[in-house]
Amino acid sequence: MEGFILSKLPWVHEGKVRAEAPILFYTSNLRTFRTTLVGYLYQLCRHRQVVLLTEDLDDETSRLLADHMLFPGLLARVSVGQFSATRETLRARSRRLFRLARQIVKSWKPGIVFIPGVNLFERYLRRYAKESCGAVCIDEIGLLTVRELDELKLLLNLHSANVRFPPWIPHPARLFLAQSRRWLAQFVHDIPIPILAGTRPFIGMNGVFRWDYTRLDGMDFAIVFTRETQILLLRGGADPDKLLVIPHPMKPGAADAIWQAYGIGARIGKTEEIRKYIVTCFLDIESKWGFKRDDLSLIPDEVLYDSRARVIRALVSALPDWEIRIKPHPMSADSPIFDIVRKKIEDISHRIVWVSPAESAERHIAASGAVVGFPPASTVVYSAAMLCPGIPAAVVDVNQELRGDAFRNMHGIVTIGTWSELDARLADLREGKWAERPYQHDTGDFETLDDLVTNIRDSALMSSSRPLV
Repeated sequence: MEGFILSKLPWVHEGKVRAEAPILFYTSNLRTFRTTLVGYLYQLCRHRQVVLLTEDLDDETSRLLADHMLFPGLLARVSVGQFSATRETLRARSRRLFRLARQIVKSWKPGIVFIPGVNLFERYLRRYAKESCGAVCIDEIGLLTVRELDELKLLLNLHSANVRFPPWIPHPARLFLAQSRRWLAQFVHDIPIPILAGTRPFIGMNGVFRWDYTRLDGMDFAIVFTRETQILLLRGGADPDKLLVIPHPMKPGAADAIWQAYGIGARIGKTEEIRKYIVTCFLDIESKWGFKRDDLSLIPDEVLYDSRARVIRALVSALPDWEIRIKPHPMSADSPIFDIVRKKIEDISHRIVWVSPAESAERHIAASGAVVGFPPASTVVYSAAMLCPGIPAAVVDVNQELRGDAFRNMHGIVTIGTWSELDARLADLREGKWAERPYQHDTGDFETLDDLVTNIRDSALMSSSRPLV
């Protein structure tokens, strides 16, 4: 493995990776931090000095971060405020984030920067850390819930075309306008906004609006969870020298103490049957959000959510002794049809429990005997397959929707494509006959993020006496 890394670090001869330099670790999203990145932070803080850069975190997570036994190497926590609700203009916010990134790098002089994302602050921090300290920049892509790389970008453009432009405009024209709007936003963030902030534009650098995960400009390494995601990115043109597989930190033994501290670790790695008569459904609620895979036609809201309600009625009918929990996506509460969909579903049965969108999905997974998701595929069903190996986990794709079959080849998750298949699966669940091969983590290039960091620093230290191979 030493030769593998050395071949990818031509700059180690310059002495830019100092063994004593702290690691900068940024998280922009509370949900992603609680479900993934906090595990990586735990791995690093066992042996490294780390400065954590964050947006707003919940009280529980803040208490865990203050526990020196869990995070002995955590030197400081810096609030970034990239997404804070302020009255700043885009220019003022960009200038503040640029200055903050520069100040952080000057203060801590990092050797390694773990910085997922391509928003303004991430791009400023990555650029300044590389230019002033020669820092190694590591991104985390994780899992792509698509079958083809363009599916996510296509879904966003289709959604924008139907939400932001009047229906009397021909659909091809609306799609063109949606794509143009996205590229215009990309241009504004790439060129004038950095210039107004007092720095160079981002020419040719990946930006937040492109959703092009194959472009790893400014990254030295990018982490994915599975070989399937790696192959998908390589097929799309990603640099193979930058793309590494490191298993999700929910892999048993990777960061167990963190998941136990969150109260969800009791089932990690356990495949024995745990009969809990609760099924949790994870539901995105958004207007003009469903599209057919074959012709990309819009599925009307009333048709889409009638089919979701029919699935839930089937659960109520097939599982008379079970509690049915509905957990909306955290962003669903802002949807104009949220209350309509909620009433439609709650009226089905008194056994339906509507869960707050803000609550932890993992807590409900750990309490459930089965989980159900709907298109577009989300990582929450994947989390269930990892957190509770062997749990009945399904994505119900009876409308054959775009991104509805993303997990079709993944062990531990069933994709249900017809109503008759749904009835058969629910009968198996009721009778305790559900049998699927549990999710198994791929063998990674490294087992933990700390293993990668160790190899990078060892490679830098050895480079003066050992040739690159």
